[in-house]
Amino acid sequence: MSEHSNRKGCVHRAGPVSEGGRSVNIPANGNAMLFVTEHPLKPGMSKPEVTRLMDVFGNRGSGPGEVAHYVRVDGTGGYTISDNDDSSAAYASALAYTEFMTFTITPVVTIDDALGPISAFLSE
Repeated sequence: MSEHSNRKGCVHRAGPVSEGGRSVNIPANGNAMLFVTEHPLKPGMSKPEVTRLMDVFGNRGSGPGEVAHYVRVDGTGGYTISDNDDSSAAYASALAYTEFMTFTITPVVTIDDALGPISAFLSE
């Protein structure tokens, strides 16, 4: 197993780990991209539709490279943060849920990763 540094600077071994009782896969290479996915539920979902959504989620488990999954306290959807080599993994995961929610997948960088380009821009 190889090691990599997470976004907070802690070193983790690549491969599956447990976070909050859920299995999280840490990518082995340093070329992963960080994505934030907003997933609002489609309006007017019935209890049977929400039950079916939860069944799909229970059967599929965490998405590829998922680092964290948050649910909005107003019950209208949530957010996931994932670390993937490319956007196709996020896209493939989102397809399984398009019947229940819409998606906005945004590539992001940490502030630490952004400081170099920001400094370079400001010095031009």
